[in-house]
Order: sequence, then C-alpha cells, then structure tokens
Amino acid sequence: SPQAKQVLRKIHAEFSPSDVVPKYHQLFTIMRRNIIDGTLRADDQLPTSGSIASLLRINRITVDRAIQKLVEDNLVERIQGKGTFVRMTTPKINSREIVGVIAPTQGHIWDDFTRLMVRGLAQHDLYCMMTDFSLVHGDVPLSKELVWKLKKVIDSKPGHLVIDGVSRFPFELLNTFRGQLIFMNCFESDMDLEANYVLSDYEVGGRLVGDHLLSLGHNKIAFIVPKIEPRHKVNLAIFTGLKESFHKNGISEDNIQLVGIEDEESLRRSLKSPNRPTAVFSHSDYRAMMVYEVAG
Repeated sequence: SPQAKQVLRKIHAEFSPSDVVPKYHQLFTIMRRNIIDGTLRADDQLPTSGSIASLLRINRITVDRAIQKLVEDNLVERIQGKGTFVRMTTPKINSREIVGVIAPTQGHIWDDFTRLMVRGLAQHDLYCMMTDFSLVHGDVPLSKELVWKLKKVIDSKPGHLVIDGVSRFPFELLNTFRGQLIFMNCFESDMDLEANYVLSDYEVGGRLVGDHLLSLGHNKIAFIVPKIEPRHKVNLAIFTGLKESFHKNGISEDNIQLVGIEDEESLRRSLKSPNRPTAVFSHSDYRAMMVYEVAG
C-alpha cells in the first residue's frame, strides 16, 4: 500500500544500524510514531517483516520482535495468512509521554545533541516534539512564523518542556504552561518561573579560566564575545568569574580586555593592536574557531 511504502521510506531514513539503541527498539519506535501521528491509520497494513529485513539488511527475527512489541501495546494485530494491521482503536498518545524540546538543532554541537536526546527519550518510550530555535540572530525581531511554531509546541501541553532559554526567547509564552518545565544550558530571563534547571555555571567557568591562564603566566587576557549587553547574562557571568579570579590573585581587572567582535576583520584589528593580550579566551568554541583562523 502507499502508506506501507511511506513507512518503509521513513524506516530507511531514520534507522541507524550503528546506533547504541537496539535495532528492534528503533524499529518499534519508528513504526509506533507512524501509527500515533496518523501516517498509518486503522486497518492499514504494515510492511512485511521480510521487506523491512531486506531493506535494512538485518535479521528477520529482529523485525518480528519489534512488531511483537507493537502487538503487545495493542497498536497492531496479526491476522493469520493476511498480515499485520493497525488496530481499529489505536490508543492516543498520553501528554505525559510527550517531551517538547525548543532548542537549536543545527550546527556542530546541536546536531549530535538533539539526535542523542531523541534517541535517549525513545528508549524510555517518550515521544520527542522538537522545534528548531537556531534561526535567531542579532537584533532582528522573531518572525511570526517562528513564534507560531513555539506557541504550537507549548499549547499542545506536552508533559515536559525542555528549553534553551537564551535572551531572545519569548518567555511570556510560558505563562500558561502547566507541565514540567526544564531549562538547559542557559536561562536569560528575569521572570519567576517554576522550573527545573540543568544549567552550566558560567561564573565558576570564568573563574577556572582565569585561574588556569594566570597559572600559565598570563596576566593580560582578552575575553572575546560577540557583544556584551545586560540581556546576555552568560557573557556577564563569565566576565564576573574572570574578574573574581584576578582579584583573588591580586591582579587588577583592568588587565582583562573585553573585546566585542562582529566579524573576522574586527578581531584581526584587535589582535594587531600594540596593547594586545598575551592570551585570548572566547565565550564559545564557535567564536574560538574564528580566533584560530585569524591568529593562525
């Protein structure tokens, strides 16, 4: 059937034989999602075990194990001599099984992070509703389309909502959310929200960097940031940690240069100045790559 062919294409695209998640569980999760999201509807026939095994070049026993798990969850039924079909009454997914994630999904770090998150949640039978929040740059207002996408995830009332709370995030959208709220990586808002926090301690990080560079004999360093503003609490926290390290070691914080750069040319001018630092510290590995390219 057309639906079975569509599911086969999805299985082929999403299945990873080298993944740490067991193959049968990967198959179960992919097919379960296709049933719950309506790709496969009541009475639709699943692809045969043989066709799936042949497509993925895996043992048919592995496929049968995944389908058996669908049977046990009352999502499908096997009819002798005919095949496996989606049940007439497919249970709806419970909101407690949905984890909404609003975070960047692109780039050298986030690609792996989001992929591993989705797979990790799948191992616990949790469905991940992912929304990309990486298309936010500079001071350009958030597009209506992006705000609508964020609102759609929040208004769907997932049981859990995981957010990378950068300063550009429209935190007011969270006023009506009543599930479990988790902020990861950073939280740049003055709103008092009832949430769990899984954050990096940037101030401690700044202190550790200062202590390390001072131990190497550097007492004149530059902190490279895109820009420093009150809303950028991460950069401010790092800068505070750097200053604390210098104070602790009896060195004036004037020896820390705060360099706001927008592009390679502005960084190049800074590094060529007569009063240039002996060490450079960047607020992110992405910005550090720019430093390597310019300095090299």
